[in-house]
Amino acid sequence: MLTDGRSFLQGSAPSLADLAAYLPIWFLQQRFGPLAAPLDGFPSLLSWTERVAAIGHGRRSPMTSKKALDAARDATSIASVIHDPKDPIGRKPGQTG
Repeated sequence: MLTDGRSFLQGSAPSLADLAAYLPIWFLQQRFGPLAAPLDGFPSLLSWTERVAAIGHGRRSPMTSKKALDAARDATSIASVIHDPKDPIGRKPGQTG
């Protein structure tokens, strides 16, 4: 997927696919070194790994559980609502039951 020059697995921006695929590569690098076999034979993969690692982890700040719940309740999602007409159980966006 990376041999066509794209920056991330699904295009020019990172996605959940990148984060999921990154974990096994990260594990191998932690255990056996950043250029360990078989990783050393895949330069596009290693470049992609550096781009995913550069995303970072955010900043941690201490807060009480009440503040965390308040922040979650008051947050606005950036996710777009997309209905999947092929959903086998027919769920619709916003459906709770």
